Amino acid sequence: MKEKINNKLLQKMVDVLNKFAISQVNSVCHYIYYQEEEANSLEKYKRIRNTYKK
Repeated sequence: MKEKINNKLLQKMVDVLNKFAISQVNSVCHYIYYQEEEANSLEKYKRIRNTYKK
């Protein structure tokens, strides 16, 4: 009986850790995506600015 409870508890801990790991990976991916978007919009801004400068 005690072993069953321990296994369930262990499984819950593993599930929580997995969810946490997945959320960390997701937030890193979002961060990278937004950095790229920001870089792209900066590039667009520079191009537009250089076009009107001439």
